[in-house]
Amino acid sequence: MVLSRYNDINAVQGGYVDTSYTSEQPRCNELNSNDIQTCADTWNVQCSSAKQLQNVAALLAPYVQAGDIILLEGDLGAGKTCFTQGLAHAMGTHDDVVSPTFNLLLSYATHGIPLYHFDLYRLDTYEQLDDIAFYETIEGDGVSCIEWGEKFIDALGDDILRVYISVDEQQNRQVHIQATGARSAHVSKSWHDAYTQL
Repeated sequence: MVLSRYNDINAVQGGYVDTSYTSEQPRCNELNSNDIQTCADTWNVQCSSAKQLQNVAALLAPYVQAGDIILLEGDLGAGKTCFTQGLAHAMGTHDDVVSPTFNLLLSYATHGIPLYHFDLYRLDTYEQLDDIAFYETIEGDGVSCIEWGEKFIDALGDDILRVYISVDEQQNRQVHIQATGARSAHVSKSWHDAYTQL
């Protein structure tokens, strides 16, 4: 693994990225928290603070468009909402971005397309997705960040950007990004290139 260090204080101060982007390798169909591996269209970042995680997420903002789905995975407190805060603010929202745990869905107006922030932790069945207009929203006019969406993986389609966040004892966050289709691979590569050009 090739690791590079970047010191841009306004972006990802002290972060590390695995620069061996692997789009030419065979795709991995599944990724779970127990089996983080190098797959096609994947890359990794280490963030030493919540602010750094937000700054990494902010770099994604120019590349998302309506219909994009970002699946945010990780344990409670890993930084899924923190990631969404960085992305939403970079997209231009001035609202406080909070966890939608009890609302299930919060939406944010930005300078362009809206950002929809789902938390599916409290849902148990696919039928409950209809109750919150899930399908209409993810196929609609904005980008969707979905926490706990792995519970309903078949509802997300074949082309999503998976962002898995884990935290170690020193509160460093390991971020593993995986694209699962052509659109998400394009977004992932653009995001990766923006990061490595800092």
